[in-house]
Amino acid sequence: MFALIHLRKHATGIKFARFIATATVFKSNAARKSPTPVVFLEGLGTPRSGWKDTWQTKFADQGYTSTAIYLEPSTSGEQHEPAELVKSLSKELAKCVQKDLSFFPPVVIAQGFCTHVAEKYVESHPASGLVLLTPLSVEQATKAGVKELKTSALEGSLYEPEFPILLMSNKDNDKGPSHRLHGDPNIDQVEVEQGDDHSGVVNGRTWTNACNHATQWLDDVGL
Repeated sequence: MFALIHLRKHATGIKFARFIATATVFKSNAARKSPTPVVFLEGLGTPRSGWKDTWQTKFADQGYTSTAIYLEPSTSGEQHEPAELVKSLSKELAKCVQKDLSFFPPVVIAQGFCTHVAEKYVESHPASGLVLLTPLSVEQATKAGVKELKTSALEGSLYEPEFPILLMSNKDNDKGPSHRLHGDPNIDQVEVEQGDDHSGVVNGRTWTNACNHATQWLDDVGL
C-alpha cells in the first residue's frame, strides 16, 4: 500500500511564517515502526513538497512517520534580517512540533538555508538527531535564489552535539568559511556531489543518494 498523506494548515499570528504540515503514515508493509518522528524543513530555497516523493516515501518504507513543515515568510517580497528571520521561524517550528508530533524528540532534517532554522531549534529544544544537508551561508542562499534575506551577517547557532548529527556537504560549493562542524571528530560527515543545477541546492540523482545516506545513517546510530 502507498503511504497515506495527511495535510494540515497552520495559520499563525507571527508575521514571518505560515505552515503546511504533511504527515506520512506508516505503510502496512514497513519492516519496523520507529517511535522517533522525523521532521523535514521546507522553504527558503527548498521547494514545497520537495521531500515527499523521495525522502518521505523512503522513510515510510523504513517505518518512520514524518512531517514536512514548509517555512515561508508571510510578508511576500519583503527582505528580513537573517538572524531575526531564523529566530522567528525556529520558534514557529517548535510550536508545530509540540502540537503535531509524539512526545519523542524528533530527528530534524534540513537543506540549504533551512539548516540555520534547524540548528536554532535544537539550541533550546530536544532532538533525537540532526541531518544538515549542504548548509548555505546568507551569501550562498541569495545566489541560489532565496529572496527573503538581507545581506547581513548571520552568526552560527551554538549548541552541544549531545545527539547524533550527520553533516552532508559539497566541497565544490564550499566558498568562504566552512560550517563550524566541519572536521569535528564527533560529527558524522558525508560528501555529496554537486546538485544538477550547480546552485548549491541538492537535487536529481544526488538528492536520492543523500536520502539513502541518511536512512542508512539513522539505522547505524540506532534510530
